[in-house]
Parts: sequence; C-alpha cells; structure tokens
Amino acid sequence: MTTRLENLLGAFSVAVNDSMDNAFDEACAVGDSAPAAMILIHENPDTRIEALARYLTLSHSGTVRLVDRLSQAGWVARETCDDKRAVVLVLTKAGAKVAERLLEGRRKSLGKALSGISAADRKVLERLLPQMLNNLVTGRAQADHTCRYCDSGACEREGCPLPD
Repeated sequence: MTTRLENLLGAFSVAVNDSMDNAFDEACAVGDSAPAAMILIHENPDTRIEALARYLTLSHSGTVRLVDRLSQAGWVARETCDDKRAVVLVLTKAGAKVAERLLEGRRKSLGKALSGISAADRKVLERLLPQMLNNLVTGRAQADHTCRYCDSGACEREGCPLPD
C-alpha cells in the first residue's frame, strides 16, 4: 500500500514537472525535447549531436531533426570543429535569449515550490535529495538524462550528487 509520504512525493513531482513544462512552453514551443536541448547547448559549450542524443535519449536521426527545427527557428547553428566529421552546436544570440528564458522559468518554478520553506528545512532537503536521487539514478547515461534541465553552475559550486 502506498504511504502518504510516497503519495505526496509523487504529487509534488508531477506538480514541479507541470510547472516547469508551462514555463518552458512560454519560452520555447518547438517540441518536447527543445527546452532540454536549448539548456544543454547553453550549459555545455561545444555540444555535439551525439552528446545531445545521449542526454535526451533520442536516436541520432531524431536528434538531427530536433536540431533542424531549432536551426530553422534561428536558435542553433552548426559549426565545424577539429574533427571534420562532426559539428558543434552553438546557440545564436536569439537562441541564448531563449535558453536564458528557459532557465529563468525553471528557477521561478523551483523557487515557487520552495517559497515559505525555512532555511533549516531547506538544509534538510538539500541533505536528503542527493540520496533520493542516487536511489533512482544508477549510471552516467541516466544521470546525464536526469540533469538535462540543470543549471550546471549550481552543481559546479557544490558538486553533483549523481554517479559519474
């Protein structure tokens, strides 16, 4: 039987996801994977299609189609890199603005979820959430996918709790 805590955690997870989805739709309505792609390219300079496919758990062809849509929107450009067989994905100025709006929408959604929570309770959450994440995320590929919306600067300061 489901406990009340499990039920509350499930409802909270859905509410946070819905809140971020709404914020993402306002900033970038080009497909389900577009917000994550934009954030990933923003947070990881020199992103290649193979890496983007891995983070998004999309096929190579699906990722190429997504990049084509982002390119047509004027947000992403393909540039050559040292390996002439590959291309690097970069945000255009317009794309960087979209990515910033996406990250701001994420910050507002999560900030709203944490509003009214005391500093002491926030410390408890910050202590518990890494263990909860590690209970669910068991490898690097899954961690990459889980962190597709992350602000990489936050974990660079404190250390990513997910497995390498």
